[in-house]
Order: sequence, then structure tokens, then C-alpha cells
Amino acid sequence: MEIRIKRQMTGLEMRTEILAKYGSREAVAKLAKKGDMEAKDALFNLKLFEEDPKRLKLDFHLQDVLLLDEADLSKLTWTRLHVLEVLRELGEVNVKQLTAALKRDAKNVSEDVACLMEYGLVTGHRDGKEKLVQLAGNQIVISV
Repeated sequence: MEIRIKRQMTGLEMRTEILAKYGSREAVAKLAKKGDMEAKDALFNLKLFEEDPKRLKLDFHLQDVLLLDEADLSKLTWTRLHVLEVLRELGEVNVKQLTAALKRDAKNVSEDVACLMEYGLVTGHRDGKEKLVQLAGNQIVISV
């Protein structure tokens, strides 16, 4: 099974996301030097933005591809896929709002969200005491 997560973002949003993920440019460079391919890509992009700041205003189309085996596939239940559908409709919400929209137990929804985050289908961040979640991309395509 293959999952493609397609996102559209500006260069500024991309740079912000990279720095939020790694903490600093120096941390990206350190991981890239150790051979981390994702960090090498991130460092390459940061260098492009530094060399030509006009790129920060450009739109970029990104695509992540996840290949899932049988064990992974068993974790992507219809209930969890429904969570993705509801998040598509609602946009960024806190877990309490998502629980209310799904009309399900908060503990189970939190477990489902954690699983979807593990596969990179959902992203989240804290805003004070609230945990906000949203789809990881503009489009998620699942192919069997």
C-alpha cells in the first residue's frame, strides 16, 4: 500500500517548518553532516532561501510517499480513515473539538490521532494547554 501526502506551501512556510522541526540551521547542518538524508534536503533548501530570498515568496508543491506493509495496513482502520475525513472538513482543531465531531470517546480519538501522527498523516502542535491537530497535507492519496 502506498500513501501520498501532497502539500502546497510558500518558501517562507517551508523554511519555518524546517526550523521548527530541527530547532536551528546549525542542528540541520549537524544532522546532515552525519548523513541524515532528510536533513541534507532541508539544509539544501535553507541554503537556497539564503542565496535567493525571493524564493521565500514562491509556491512549492511537495509530496511525501509512505510505503506500508501488512502490519501498517492493519493500523489504518476505517475509523482512523474517518478521522482524516473529519479533519479535512474541520481544518485545524483541538482534540476536544475533534472528539465532539466524531461523537466518540476522547481516549480512543487521542489514540487514533497518535497513530495517524506516527504515519505522518496528521500533524499537531501545542497552543498553550491545547493540542491542535490537522491533516499533514492538502491532499492525501491512498493506493492499494
